[in-house]
Amino acid sequence: MRRPLAGMLVLTAAVAALKPCALAMSALRFGRTVLLIDIVAVYGRDAIVLLATLAVVSLPALIVKGASVAGVRVPATSLQGLSNLLAGLCLALTAYYLIAGYAFWEWGAFINRHEIKAAIRARAVAGVVAYALSVKLALVLALTALAVAMVALLSRWLARAGRPPKVARTLAAALAVAAFGLAPQLSGGGGGDPALSSPVIQAVAPQPFHSDGLPGDWPRPSLADFRLPAPGGTIKAEEASLFGAADGLDVIIVVLESVRRASLGLYGRARDPMPNLTRLSEHGIVFTNAYVNQPRSCKTMASLMLGIYPDPRLRALTWQDERMEGHESLLSRLRERGYSSYFGIMADHDADNYTAFLQAVSGGLDRAVGFEELGPSARPTVTTGDDLILIEDYLGWYQRQAGPSVAVLWLMGAHFPYDAHRKSFAENDIVDRYDNCLYASDVAIGALFAELERMGRSERVLALVLADHGEALAEKTGDTIHGKLFYDYSVRVPCVLLGRGVFSKAQQCSARFQVKDLTATLLSLLGDPSGMRQSQNIFGKHPDDPIYMSNVFQDFKLAKLAGSEKFVFRPGIRASYLYDTSEDAEEATNRIDRLDREEIQRRQRELLQWYYYQIEYLEREFPPVP
Repeated sequence: MRRPLAGMLVLTAAVAALKPCALAMSALRFGRTVLLIDIVAVYGRDAIVLLATLAVVSLPALIVKGASVAGVRVPATSLQGLSNLLAGLCLALTAYYLIAGYAFWEWGAFINRHEIKAAIRARAVAGVVAYALSVKLALVLALTALAVAMVALLSRWLARAGRPPKVARTLAAALAVAAFGLAPQLSGGGGGDPALSSPVIQAVAPQPFHSDGLPGDWPRPSLADFRLPAPGGTIKAEEASLFGAADGLDVIIVVLESVRRASLGLYGRARDPMPNLTRLSEHGIVFTNAYVNQPRSCKTMASLMLGIYPDPRLRALTWQDERMEGHESLLSRLRERGYSSYFGIMADHDADNYTAFLQAVSGGLDRAVGFEELGPSARPTVTTGDDLILIEDYLGWYQRQAGPSVAVLWLMGAHFPYDAHRKSFAENDIVDRYDNCLYASDVAIGALFAELERMGRSERVLALVLADHGEALAEKTGDTIHGKLFYDYSVRVPCVLLGRGVFSKAQQCSARFQVKDLTATLLSLLGDPSGMRQSQNIFGKHPDDPIYMSNVFQDFKLAKLAGSEKFVFRPGIRASYLYDTSEDAEEATNRIDRLDREEIQRRQRELLQWYYYQIEYLEREFPPVP
């Protein structure tokens, strides 16, 4: 029993050191208020974990004692192998606690089950581990080596002292006392600080996949001093001359599902999985600073059509078509000007209730298609179909239109799990699989514009190509698919305006904006100066203009990007992060310790003000149906 017990003592020492450090980080690094009852309760959950581990570690001694009573001889090699295995288990748990301590330093919470599952599902465990250990790798290795050395020394001491049973009983008693720290948590008297959770329990306990905003009893701050930010720039003469430049042209909005800005050659990447889009941008404006408000498709749809910040919670206006009936939208404005309308998506056309929503806000779509309408060949074997099938259906409809038309084409090629219909790259990892999906969607874009050229219509079209949100490919611990925080790969998106008849050369626009601002910008290009709701003309914005964001994946989060500073608030665990993108483009280092507690609280309050302001604005603008 000596080696397993020695490993158990080392594990206990690691936990004993980690938990007070985590509580100190909560107070000093993340500005949380730590109560006396939190200090009492800090070891409660981990004491239960350690008691269970001690019971497992005691197996060799129990086996020997049982065998002795039964008069059976247990092979020494078998006992030795079991002892080594249990000692290794204790060392593995010790290493995990060390990694968990680093995670707490960075994010103010321990790694949870979803993050671990996401990393495994993305086949990116090695990359996740490399990231998790990056800055602290030498420290973690040194501490792990120290733990191994301590196990060896303790094993020798226990052998000389000949008192393993007494040590085990003493340890069990100490852990049982520490477990009483659970009492105030279970009675509702404490347990609010994330440091009180156990890294091991966090790794196995069920976690919500998403949340619907703040709890209903969350204190609402006063909105008396809150104002949405005004554009920080002015419209220059060259951009002002674009007013009405696309008047009467056909409008095509191509939405790229789950496409990251940084993955495109258009934005400087050496490998270009979307060369057609890059080539087409020679007659267009490439926007370098476009952001979504929340990395979810339904939020982008609502923002684009209605010119609003979407509801910051889980719920979406696209799900509430009865509530949206008759309200003005981008499509209804164009319909008033004689435009026919088309909506197509390479998914079920009622996904996120898009078709019913667009019917409600447009005054009626002339054609809406999804898998069912596009036929059996469109339905995929996994999640996404071949975008070319949608392009062919649209072009057939477009040729039959006598007057101007507007189309929304939602290309789903890059949606998880990244099974491309056409491939250009050898698939060695998740990035290669994802790039092939981008390539497949780019083939569809190339086919669309090639046919418009053949029809002699390329100069009669204004096209907007944008992504509904970005995508996480496990660059950060357990962060995959749409992303659970606000890293640029999730919220910063490609966005391009194309039109041979409007733009004579390639241009760039560095103004920072969100999807809602595309509504007013498109209307201005089409000769409509009146804008729409919260939408602001992009050409009047500045590269440092502030923007607000929310994220509902796992726990609820709010963020503001102003200048180069991205401030993130996780109300559920009372954690805040600060990233300075001017000096830390990878957003690898949390700089929250640059702010004092008063400034952290001020920024948290501003985000809560925006949250409540926007919910109340939407309830006034689109009254709920009784």
